[in-house]
Order: sequence, then structure tokens, then C-alpha cells
Amino acid sequence: MPAPVAAPAAAPVASTGGTTTLTGRGAATAVSTGAPTTPSSSPKHATRTSWTGSTSSPPTPGPTPGPRLGVGNPLTGTFYADPNAWAAQVSTRTTGAVASTAHVLATIPQAKWIGPSDQVAWIRDYVDRASALRQLPVLVLYAIPGRDCGGFSSGGFTTSQQYLSWVTGVRTAIGARPTTVIVEPDALASGACTASATAVAARLATLAGAVDLLTLDPTTAVYLDAGHQQWLSAAEAASLLRAAHVDRARGFSLDVSNFYPTSEEVTYGNQVSVLLGGSHFVIDSSRNGNGPAAASPLNWCNPTGRLLGHLPQATTDGGAFDGYLWIKHPGESDGTCNRNEPGSGTWFSTWAIDIVTRSLALGLLG
Repeated sequence: MPAPVAAPAAAPVASTGGTTTLTGRGAATAVSTGAPTTPSSSPKHATRTSWTGSTSSPPTPGPTPGPRLGVGNPLTGTFYADPNAWAAQVSTRTTGAVASTAHVLATIPQAKWIGPSDQVAWIRDYVDRASALRQLPVLVLYAIPGRDCGGFSSGGFTTSQQYLSWVTGVRTAIGARPTTVIVEPDALASGACTASATAVAARLATLAGAVDLLTLDPTTAVYLDAGHQQWLSAAEAASLLRAAHVDRARGFSLDVSNFYPTSEEVTYGNQVSVLLGGSHFVIDSSRNGNGPAAASPLNWCNPTGRLLGHLPQATTDGGAFDGYLWIKHPGESDGTCNRNEPGSGTWFSTWAIDIVTRSLALGLLG
């Protein structure tokens, strides 16, 4: 995941094979970059596996949120491209194909992932910089306890109390500045990594608490992540989203860090939206231009032959689909993939060059 939001001090770059590694505080990430002993078993990395828990116990009520955003699309405008992101740093500290590839990606606005190590002051600085340019920052909360079910991106806070205290700080850092927030990729669809009704209810209560806090200010557009069309049925997704207070948010996000085609995700998103009474949604289109790789173990993890998808932009038809975002950063690794590849969130030159070269050849970047 990307560097902290504070402007980092200059950090040296070491390039070893297909990996470009930044060191120093500017290279800190929102996820663990160590190599876990086992890959994630989350259905995000496989074909559809139904969640079987119960949502009969509603989450504990949180604070009263602000009014839901109106009918206008909150994504309308110009997205913010962080000059401190990995791609931007790599583009100025390397040469040749690595530098040119990183430069291409650095010019495209992408979301900022934040986790337990990201301080409120850093987040405020990031939003300040975007607001100064009259551009829209996009934040991704990725810090929930039990994150990624112990997989390549494991980590997060130890308790829900710690997590919600941190979310309170995030909301304070955002203030009244228009900001888009994606809440916890995979956390809802993974069912707390277990079919235990008690554990799932606790996870849903934590997510609901985060939504309640973030929606206290009506200028924050909150999208609660719901996985993708191969993970949960539309009915399952709607049930879980409802329990996690999606009705208090702008809506939900789909296909984060994945590769399913936009057309399929739009169809699925509209199905979920209808069940929720018109909730809006966004799609992560950063890497889905060629769909997923052929079915195989870990086919989700740094697969070759992929293409960049739709550039970040709002839709204009007034429907439930609000627009395309680049949430996952195309130049960054999904994890070691049991192949000694770079850790999750680390810049991966070989993979970045592959997807950018293919996409440029087909004119996908204009």
C-alpha cells in the first residue's frame, strides 16, 4: 500500500530484479510488508463462496450521523493524485522503463490507503493538500481487527475499541472538506473470516460504528466495501450491507484490488442497489481491463497479462453507479504469492511494466 500521507523525507531507492524498494519513513505502508506463512483463504481470491453467518442481531447503535448526501454525484470534479505515492517516488528516483512506467501511473489519481500506523496529523495534511488544489481526496480505511484473515495483507488494530477510536481521529482529520472514503475492503464479505454468527455480528457492529462516525459530516461520501459479484449473491451482500448501516452512507464499493470486468460489476451493483432501495456504488477499475486470470491457485495474486481499466471519473447518467475509482494501485504487489515476490503494498516493477506496456499498446490510456 502507499506511503504515509505526510510529505516524506527523501528516501533511497534500491532496485533488485523486479522489485523497487523504498526505505525510510516515506516507504512505510498501510499494510504489513512481511511474508506471511500462508496465503489468504478469503473468497476474494477465488470463485464465489457463500457466507453462511446470521445477521439477526443488529449492530449496537452508534452516534446519529449527518444527513445522507443528496442526489448530486459526490465524485464530480477532479480527483487528487498524491505526489508522495509510491509511483511518484519511484518515477523520480529510478531510470529507464521503471521510471517511465511509474511516471505514467503517478499521473493518474488513486486512492490513499490508511492503516494503524497513519497518524491523524498525516491524514489531515493529505486532505489539506488536496483541498488546497480544489481536488477530491479518496481515502481507504484498512485497519479493522483481523484484516485480510491473516493473509498477505494481515494486520489491523487489536480491538474494535481501538479501531473506532482511530476512525474518530480520521473523521476529525477530514473535517468538513469534501472527501470520499472507502471503508475496509473485504471486511464485510469475508464474514469475519468465520461462519460464527457471534464473530460476524461483532464485525458488522464494528463496520456500522465506522460508518456512523464517518457520516457525521455530510460532505464525506462513504462507500462500504461489498466484495464483488463472484463472492456474495446480491441478496447476501444487501443483507450484510444493511446490517452495517449502508443506509447511512452514500453506498458501497465493488471489485477492490480485483479484476472482474466493469460490465459484470455494474450489473451486480445495480442488483444490490435495488435490494437496498437505491444505494449508490463505485467500482475499482484500476486493473480490470482484461478481466481475471484463468482459474488456478493464487490466480488473483500478481497475475500477468492484465490491463488497466477505466480511468477514474464520475458517471453522468444519474443512476446508482457513481463512477470509476483507482483504489488498488496497479504498480503495487498483491503479496509474496508464495513466489518470493514483493510484499503486499510494495512497488513491483516487473508487474507494473507488464500492465502499463500492454495497456499503452492498446491505447487504453488515451
